[in-house]
Amino acid sequence: MNADRSFDDRLAARVRSLGLGDAASTLLEACAPLAWIGAQLGYMVGPLFGARTNRGSELLDLFESPQRMAGFLDSLHREPPP
Repeated sequence: MNADRSFDDRLAARVRSLGLGDAASTLLEACAPLAWIGAQLGYMVGPLFGARTNRGSELLDLFESPQRMAGFLDSLHREPPP
């Protein structure tokens, strides 16, 4: 679980650093019911594009888990540490 949070926190920090935190959280919250379906589609088309990368599989795992998605959205809303 610690590795999961590390990926989620790093991704949230990267999104915030690009200034896209609010837009990303709005989009993810609006499309939340479709996240699981999107993850399954990602698993299906993944072999067409070659071997799955670690980042790609972590992202699909994030979309598949409602608990991780909620934690990720919380991370997007948190202020970065000084």
